[in-house]
Amino acid sequence: MSFRNFNPTVEKLFKEMQAEEDMARSEEREREATVSDEEMARRYESLVGTVAKKFSTKRKRSSAGAVNFEAESPASHQPSKKTKRGFMKPRE
Repeated sequence: MSFRNFNPTVEKLFKEMQAEEDMARSEEREREATVSDEEMARRYESLVGTVAKKFSTKRKRSSAGAVNFEAESPASHQPSKKTKRGFMKPRE
C-alpha cells in the first residue's frame, strides 16, 4: 500500500485492481438482473393466456372451458345420466 503517491507504481496497480473488481461486480449484477430467452418466452406465454381471459365474455369463457375439458379427456366424456327434475306436484 502506498500513501500520498509515495509509490506511484503501487498506486497504479491498486487502481487497476479496483477497476477490475468493479467491472466484475457490475457484470455479476447484470447477470442477476437479466432474463434468459427461455424464461421470457415462458412469462410471455402465461401473460397471453391471462390477458385473453380478461377480455373474453362469460359466454365465451364457459364454452372455451367445455372445449378444453373435452380436448383433455375425450374418452372420459360421457353423457350425464342425471336429468333435471322439474317441480313435482304433491299428491293429495
